[in-house]
Amino acid sequence: EMPFWDIYPVKWSIENKTNHWNNKGSISTGFSLFERPALASLAHNKTITLFSDISNNLVWKEYDINTQTWGADSSLKPGFTIEGALNIEIASKYGSPKLPYPEWQLAFYQASDHNLWRWEGLDEATAEIDASEELKNVGSTNLVSAIALFDSQPKHLNSIIAYMKKNAHTNIKKLGNVDTGSHVTLANFIAFAHEQYPSRRHMIVLSNHGNSFQGVCWDNHAGTFINVTDLRNALTSAGKKFDILGYNACMMASAEVAYQIRNFTDYMVASEETEIGIAGQDGGWPFNSILHAFVKKPFNSTRNLARDIVEKYEANWQGRYAKRTMSTLDMSKLPGIINSIDNFANIVLSNNNKTDKTEILRSIILT
Repeated sequence: EMPFWDIYPVKWSIENKTNHWNNKGSISTGFSLFERPALASLAHNKTITLFSDISNNLVWKEYDINTQTWGADSSLKPGFTIEGALNIEIASKYGSPKLPYPEWQLAFYQASDHNLWRWEGLDEATAEIDASEELKNVGSTNLVSAIALFDSQPKHLNSIIAYMKKNAHTNIKKLGNVDTGSHVTLANFIAFAHEQYPSRRHMIVLSNHGNSFQGVCWDNHAGTFINVTDLRNALTSAGKKFDILGYNACMMASAEVAYQIRNFTDYMVASEETEIGIAGQDGGWPFNSILHAFVKKPFNSTRNLARDIVEKYEANWQGRYAKRTMSTLDMSKLPGIINSIDNFANIVLSNNNKTDKTEILRSIILT
């Protein structure tokens, strides 16, 4: 029961692109549970309502479906900035101009059932800084949902999908012994994330060993990996196009890999050479600083945020490792690259019977 609702109107607010909240209209007074506004928390399976209290502060309450009671008030004062709202996990359930979806869904496919588990797993009791520690350093917000599938080598029988919070995580789906080297598992994860955590823009990151056009995401227990054709099939099955597709894996920044996913993302972020991992320290992408870039400026352009990933990676490893080749590829430029490669290959093949290599090079240059 909320007795003061009969006296003070229930209101809703929106956050504008200047990162401030504006109080809007009343919903009604004295409404019942069945008439509650269609709001949901980004923390899975929660119901949220908003209203103004006696001091005209914006208040939100969480409904406990088990006890069928509303929790304690959490006050949001009108005009507070996004920096003060980082732990407010409220989003629209249905999405509309009045109650929009979160701006970003960041899906992390942590397929670490192999020797990289120390850096890419969940709450691993090692000296290394793992992916879950980095993600929980920042956590999700009302505008950025961070969801991760964790399948690590020592915990491969207890794989989960988790919603990443500040200093915590919520287990939202138990997977058991799952094969993350299967494109079916990847497709199912993408579909689950899109269904449960819809947003305006989407990024997926594949974390694992990579070997260019051979594939990515090796699962040692299953003895499988996702080859580039199966990766394309997974993205096709999921039926979603991403704004950013990232490889937290070695040697995936190749034309062959990019060509296979050309219709499924606007930007690809990957490393041409091996990625970095230091024993007793961190490895791969610095998820904490990357997630912070999205949380700090969620309305930044996709191009800028994709470039931020490269800049955060560079800043993290500069001075610690010499071979750094992380890059962002604008997929709209890919057709020109592919045409150049095709032209080059055709010239080489048409001149293959010539013994004078200088003549072949002359043909390439003139063309």
